[in-house]
Amino acid sequence: MKLPTYILALATLLIFSSCEKDDVCVENDSVYVNLVFYSAEDGSTAKSVSGFSLLDLNGDIVQNYDNTTVASIALVLPTNQSSYDLILQKRTEVDGLIVNTNDTLNFNYTPKATYVSRACGYIRTYTDLSIHSSSNWISQVIVNTPEINSNNDEHVAILH
Repeated sequence: MKLPTYILALATLLIFSSCEKDDVCVENDSVYVNLVFYSAEDGSTAKSVSGFSLLDLNGDIVQNYDNTTVASIALVLPTNQSSYDLILQKRTEVDGLIVNTNDTLNFNYTPKATYVSRACGYIRTYTDLSIHSSSNWISQVIVNTPEINSNNDEHVAILH
């Protein structure tokens, strides 16, 4: 009688030890690039931008900030490529006319997918970020963090 009890206990132990605990994904935050705007006169003073849009190279609006004032932008870069071009179009009024001034930002980076867990899957990060820009209304672009693996950092400073 003891042998069947031991076999039943062993079988129960094996069944329950083979089950996986439920995965709950709390940290499935793929990162984005934080662009923060600063004054060109003093690179440490925040300077918001109003009346501008983000455009793709075809001139299609990616994001419109026409009626808002923005101090920073969270930008998700495509993970299926290693380069991304974006036009920042600023609208100003000169003698009653609206004038659009464009600056093109060229993002070069290496996308990286990191496995977190079965429930969370993969998260997206970027390495080797560099940015080249034209100089119309943007004075300078500074990459503060070329390794983008957190949403809490100021990755890029745009001086205007």
